[in-house]
Amino acid sequence: ALLLEQNDEWAVQRAKYMTLETMAQMR
Repeated sequence: ALLLEQNDEWAVQRAKYMTLETMAQMR
């Protein structure tokens, strides 16, 4: 369960990062 939680949190962080990267490129 711990591994799953860590992986999920990592996915959320990655999603936020990818969103910021995309927004930065669109400027």
